[in-house]
Amino acid sequence: MEVSQVPKLASHFWPKFLKQKITIVVIVQFVLSIIVGVALVCTNTLPIDSIILWTIVISLLLLGTISSLLILISVTKPTKDLLAAVLSVSGEKSSLTPPNPNNEAYERSGFRDALQTIYELSNKDNGLKSTSNEDQSDSELHTISNALNMTICGFIALDKDRNIIYCNKSAPTHIDNDGKKIIDLLFNGNDTLDVWLDSCKNNSVHAERTWTRVPDRLPNLEDRRFFDVLASYEKGVDVETVLTLIDRTSSYIVDEENLDFISFAAHELRGPITVIRGYLDVLNDELSSVFVNDQQELFNRLIVSSNRLSGYV
Repeated sequence: MEVSQVPKLASHFWPKFLKQKITIVVIVQFVLSIIVGVALVCTNTLPIDSIILWTIVISLLLLGTISSLLILISVTKPTKDLLAAVLSVSGEKSSLTPPNPNNEAYERSGFRDALQTIYELSNKDNGLKSTSNEDQSDSELHTISNALNMTICGFIALDKDRNIIYCNKSAPTHIDNDGKKIIDLLFNGNDTLDVWLDSCKNNSVHAERTWTRVPDRLPNLEDRRFFDVLASYEKGVDVETVLTLIDRTSSYIVDEENLDFISFAAHELRGPITVIRGYLDVLNDELSSVFVNDQQELFNRLIVSSNRLSGYV
């Protein structure tokens, strides 16, 4: 009976490598500290039971270990970054963060060229694959396009300049006056696709992001749709960003219509209440000198009630 073996992934190399090197550093520093202690005792510089002797040995062990570990981290960082870059372009999952070749420190040290070479080699491989795919017949490409157009999900592909190079029929897009395709998505506040792509350009090689409940047009407009948007970013490739838009209109539209109604009702109620409060303030100023008995108190209650009603709205 054959026993299946777990594949040795490249991502397993770094933890094992680092553990081995740290173990070696600690053992070497321990041996060196013992040698120094033995030398001090053999030369009769300090007795073996001297507190000063053991203080020196322990201090040498701690300081030597810490300094050696710092040197180890500094020396092995390029190896770690190269491994992270290789894992990134190979598509293997890893806890190592892919290094950004645009880092100023890499540019000063010249390490940027090594990283850029790895990413460019990956792009060349992708280019070879694309070239082989170009041999597909027009009928096959037409079939793929028709299949994507039959789905309710939208698919949008962007190049490095964020121009739309492909979109299917379900994708919320339009053509502006300059003949350029524009994505019809209204993101919330500053959490937009462009802001995320700016961050990816400066800090990431590969990244993914999800937005939920993103509308394609303003409230009260016909045929308004809502999407869950999944974005995938890959630095340096021809198709740099791919958007998958899942149409969730049927799930979100009821809640959105209720919110739209509440917003409309609040707006319509706020107008008359503002007018009532305004007249009460004017009348209070004009008639306060002629009020008698409890009239001022009744008027004050009217003002308080109108303010409270406005607060409710």
